[in-house]
Amino acid sequence: MHEVGIVQELIEEITSQAKKQNAGKVTRVKVKTGKLEELTSDSFRFWFEQLSKGTISEGAELDLISTDNEGVYLEHIEMEVTE
Repeated sequence: MHEVGIVQELIEEITSQAKKQNAGKVTRVKVKTGKLEELTSDSFRFWFEQLSKGTISEGAELDLISTDNEGVYLEHIEMEVTE
């Protein structure tokens, strides 16, 4: 279940980037996943939902895009910025 570690690292990166932008909430996350990672979208979504509870990413919409490349990449984050 390497999805847990991958998703945990992803959430940490999202949190870091959101804090740098003074975001109050992350609303959408776009992630590219390589075919060699053997991740299922259902499992990835499940772990994202579970591990994001209580974080700035909780409730964010997750867009997964399969690519022929290796690895998992954070493509884009949409967030609400607080003044």
